[in-house]
Amino acid sequence: MVERAVGLPLNHYMTENIFEPLGLKDITMLPTQQMISERLVQMHHRNKNGSLRESDHIMVKALSSDTSGVMHSGGAGCFATLSDYSGMMT
Repeated sequence: MVERAVGLPLNHYMTENIFEPLGLKDITMLPTQQMISERLVQMHHRNKNGSLRESDHIMVKALSSDTSGVMHSGGAGCFATLSDYSGMMT
């Protein structure tokens, strides 16, 4: 609804109207290659025997070079440093 009302992608709108005014610099729905390669924590699932296995990230499409069609879903789709994400939640 926000995208239709303001005519901007949600990530752009949230950056201009929420993240930047709050001083958050490392939060986006479309992470840069630097964010992916240097800071992305891999997701893991625990097997029934207690061991861990690495799994694809739930927002794997946002991590690809082709981000067309990526659904922007507010906080559920944000990639951020812990300090920026927790700053957004307070």
